[in-house]
Amino acid sequence: MRIVLFLSCFILLAGCNSSDNIHPDYTFQKSLNYSELVERHYSQLASTQGYKYESKALVTEHNKHWPPLAKKCRAMLEDEGKDAFQFVFVLDSKGNVIDSRSPTSGKAAACFLNGIKEIKYPSPPFEYWYELVNVK
Repeated sequence: MRIVLFLSCFILLAGCNSSDNIHPDYTFQKSLNYSELVERHYSQLASTQGYKYESKALVTEHNKHWPPLAKKCRAMLEDEGKDAFQFVFVLDSKGNVIDSRSPTSGKAAACFLNGIKEIKYPSPPFEYWYELVNVK
């Protein structure tokens, strides 16, 4: 009887500690730097649910709003003599953009960073979602 009880407890504990049940901490903090936000993006994207969310839900919604934003802000980018840059934005659990950052400064970057905050995205599979955008 003790062996059965021991084995039952062992199996239960092993199941609770399975790597399938461990989710990385994607909690958003203002103190995170740009590189840390980008790392979280790649970590989320490496998960099955993250890949599905980005490829099906996020990109579909993003592409509805991107053309007018890009048209408005790309002219500024060219005026500043830049042809490309990156930025990352953070979504909360409801799909609201709560932060956006870029290592690039200037009016064009500010235009994209402010414009992206006006887009409402589908709710992500995690409490926070980190999305990297390449502007070319």
